[in-house]
Order: sequence, then structure tokens, then C-alpha cells
Amino acid sequence: MDNKKEYVILIYGGQSTEHDVSRRSAYTIYKNLDLTKYNCILIGIDESGMWWLQPDSSRVENPASSTLLILKDKRIDPGYLLQYQDNSVVFSIIHGHGGEDGLIQGLLECLNMAYVGSGCMGSAIGMDKLISKKLVEHAGIRVVPYSELNYYDWTHSDQSQILDSIVNHLKGFSMFIKPACQGSSVGISKVSSTKELKSGIDEAFKYDSKLLIEKAFRVREIECAVLGGDEPKSSVPGEIITEVGFYDYDAKYKTDTSIIKVPADLLQSDVKELKSMAVTIFKTLNLYGMSRVDFFFNKDDGLYYFNEVNTVPGFTSISQYPKLWDYEGIPIHKLIDQLIQLGKSRYLDSKRITKSYNS
Repeated sequence: MDNKKEYVILIYGGQSTEHDVSRRSAYTIYKNLDLTKYNCILIGIDESGMWWLQPDSSRVENPASSTLLILKDKRIDPGYLLQYQDNSVVFSIIHGHGGEDGLIQGLLECLNMAYVGSGCMGSAIGMDKLISKKLVEHAGIRVVPYSELNYYDWTHSDQSQILDSIVNHLKGFSMFIKPACQGSSVGISKVSSTKELKSGIDEAFKYDSKLLIEKAFRVREIECAVLGGDEPKSSVPGEIITEVGFYDYDAKYKTDTSIIKVPADLLQSDVKELKSMAVTIFKTLNLYGMSRVDFFFNKDDGLYYFNEVNTVPGFTSISQYPKLWDYEGIPIHKLIDQLIQLGKSRYLDSKRITKSYNS
């Protein structure tokens, strides 16, 4: 490696239901990284939590290979990363738990290292569908009517009363049941009866201890990509057109039955409204660098509703986030470079903040 070049430390995999998606995103990023400008260090985290140094992109498919970077009791040895502290930016492309919820961001903050994407607080808020929905609602943006349910109440209360309360609050069926802190539609089901509601709740609790239960509208699924720091910008909206009932995990990553239409076929006034809402949401949730902001267009009332944010959007060959910016004239290799520079910029700015106080 050329020691005069900056290092990009690309971390992927992880202990998450989105492990496979992360590997594919990492492969795309590596292949589009400007290796004339950066040295790249690949670190794969396997599904048991072990960290492995990869010699090249051929090992992306199998994180459990090459040199082990973690002690056997699963305590991370920071010594390896610290040698690059002053000349690197970490690009974590771990989706879901451990990578999108503020955990790895906290580690990097402790190590005083620059990294791509939102900080600890923004990552944690963005990952939690309930918290982010409440904050966005407080900011004056419409959200889909919802109920919330935690595992303790479900297992220590009268379940029939809970089911009746949810049905009454949402004024009947249909509904979507979502784990509050999962991504890629993992654990989500659409239900149309009390029996389905109960089984859907039981299924979703396999993935989280807190659930979001939303009214099901007849919708168009619209998404905006946001890029930037203190002055973020939104892409044009794109639309997900799927043959299945909703854009589930298989539709996102395994089949080709869904179409990503860029730009979405919308009125210019709607495009302006959505881009403005996307930036407002980005700022409200304390996000940074990158995020995909998802909306629903309700076909029955003609209004737009906030759905969720994704603070570590996919970078696979079919992912919406890079496709939206490519349409805006920022091809993926330039997008990756901008994200790296944003991470560096925030890190340099953080150095001006005094971390000690003497009266």
C-alpha cells in the first residue's frame, strides 16, 4: 500500500439479520472506491461477532477468513485501528443491529476516528421507528396512524384486551406489524384479522422487544436520498413499484419483481414538498452524511406520510440510494468520495470542541 494515501477502512457484515446485504454493499463500495486516491482496508465481521482482516475483495463473501482482529472473549482489540487514527476514515456499511444503531459509531468515537454517516445519537434515533416517528410528528410532518407494543406488556397482560385496543385505536384492519428496530423489512407482516394480528405480533417479537403497528393504507412508496452535513440536500424522489403486497426483504434483495422508478412520476409541487420534508426529517433526527427517507403517498386522501429513515442505506447493485444520486449527476464513485470527505470534515470540526474544563 502507498503510505502517502489516506486509508478507507471498510467494515461490513456483522451480527444482524441484514448480514448478507451488508456483504453485497461492501463489495459494491470496494469496486467503486478510487484506489488511486485511497488505500482500502477491508474488515469483515462474521455472524458470531469476530472481526477479520481481509486481504482483498475476493474474501467479502466470507468474513470468517484471514487474520483475526478480535480477542477470543470477543473484546475488540483497538490497537490495529489506532495505527490509522490520523490518516483514515472508517466506512461502516453494516446494516441493522450493531452498525446502524449507534454501537459501532460509539466505538469509533471512543477511538477518536473519523467515520462516514450519522453519529451515535442520530444513528440510534433513526434505527428506532417509534422514536423517529414521534420526533417527526412533533416537527409537524404527517405520520401513519400507529400503536406501539412492548414484549413485557404482551407477555404480562390480557392479550385479548391488547388486541381489541389496537383494533379500536386504528379503526379496524388492515395493519402492518413492524419490529421497531429492524431494517430491510425483516419481521414485518401485513394482517387483516385478529387471528393474523396475534400471530404477526408473535413473529415480530422474535426480532425485537418493541413493536410498531400501523394502519395499512393503499399507497405508493416514495423515497428520497439525502446527502450532506450542515446543509444537506435531497435527491428527486424515486418510487418503488412492486408486484407483492409490500416491499419486503425478498422484493428488495432476492427477486426482480420490483421496479425502482427514478424519478417518480409526480407533480413538480409534490417533488418540492417531498424534498423539503426529507431535509427537515434529516435535520430533525440529527442525521449526517447519508440517509434514505421513505414516504407513503396515500391513494385515498392524496397526502404524503413519513414512513421511516435508513441511516445506512444499501449500496448493492439494485439499491435506491446510489441510483437516486446517479440520476442527479453523482455517479457512485463520486458519491462514495463525497461521503468520505463529509466524514473527514465532521472529524476535523470536532477537534475545535474543548473536551476539558478548568474554572
